[in-house]
Amino acid sequence: MALADALAAPLVRPTPKRTGSRVDWIDRLRIWLTVLVVAHHAADTYATISDWYVPEPGRDASAFGLTVFLTVNQTYFMGLFFLLSGLFVPRSADRKGLGRFTRDRLLRLGVPIVAYVVVIRPLCLIYAAIYLNRRAAANGHSFSIARYLAFGGDPGVTWFLEVLLAFTLGYVLIRLCLGRLARTRVGRHGDTAPEGVPVRAPRPWMLLAFAGVLAAATLAWHWLTPSGSYWPGVGLPSPDYLPQYLLFFVAGVAASRRGWLDRLSRWYAIPAGLAALFGVVLYAPVVGQPVGLAQLSTGVATAVGQTLFAIGSTILLVLLFRTVFARPAGRLTRLLANQSMAVYVTHPAVLVAVAVALRPLAAPSAVKAAILFAISAPLCWAVAWLLRRIRVVRAVV
Repeated sequence: MALADALAAPLVRPTPKRTGSRVDWIDRLRIWLTVLVVAHHAADTYATISDWYVPEPGRDASAFGLTVFLTVNQTYFMGLFFLLSGLFVPRSADRKGLGRFTRDRLLRLGVPIVAYVVVIRPLCLIYAAIYLNRRAAANGHSFSIARYLAFGGDPGVTWFLEVLLAFTLGYVLIRLCLGRLARTRVGRHGDTAPEGVPVRAPRPWMLLAFAGVLAAATLAWHWLTPSGSYWPGVGLPSPDYLPQYLLFFVAGVAASRRGWLDRLSRWYAIPAGLAALFGVVLYAPVVGQPVGLAQLSTGVATAVGQTLFAIGSTILLVLLFRTVFARPAGRLTRLLANQSMAVYVTHPAVLVAVAVALRPLAAPSAVKAAILFAISAPLCWAVAWLLRRIRVVRAVV
């Protein structure tokens, strides 16, 4: 019942205000991850496995370097997003109540998904639509630009919001079931549910157990959903990482209840660094290889390598930002943090526009990706800031 208590019990200490250093370092970490998302998709435009809206797959050595960059990012950074998202779910649900919390999540996650599909995705597809129309005309075929803009593509980057909404609604359902169970138990036996969850540092065995569960779940899941799979219905580009996303979200919820991130010892940086390094050693030789019952050793190396690298990298980043970047936030940090969600949702349109403008540029793939990122990143925050000047937009993102 430890996990059930962690999910259902109220916080043992008052909810801290969003002016303390704890939230400041988390805000900075979220900013960094958002910057990394922009850099990820800038690299995706010119990598050897390019699948972005304006794909220009490179063939030079630097394009392979971009692919390595994408692979490393994919191994951990979206899982860390889910961890940070889960971190604030319990206290928000406590403060608002489950009903209001659910309505708020449906609004703040659902509306950006709809906005992306209806507005941002068509903007991203304009270049591809014109190209496909010209190619169809040259071959004597018919092509509807309007139909393609309306129904082409997928929910894009908002797959993260889709999955997060599903996890959040699952959390609400569990809270409701546990609350009903607790009321039934009180009625039958006259006892009460625990008043709170002890706030303490995470024990080493907890991290080892978490790693073992994640590696086992990843191994089993990869047999059903091989690496590189794509779910077109929901636009999920990395369904093979769903066990990591779910367990990191659950870890965020539990960490919020027990104050784990605040109390994580700096000494964990040593085993975390070793785990990340060992994860690379295990995973690098088997990247892209098929995984199944007939390739058990490859599957184990993939699952364990991804797990160790993801957990090790996450702990290192948490310790880095909690210790080095824990100073009180200034205006710039607040400004960047406030736009992070809007940047995440709108950055594809900015990247596509800049990438189209850069098409005549002849340069190595990595150079073009760096230029694309350098121009697009500040533009993404500027566009997000302008959009959030609109009250309705600011109320959602």
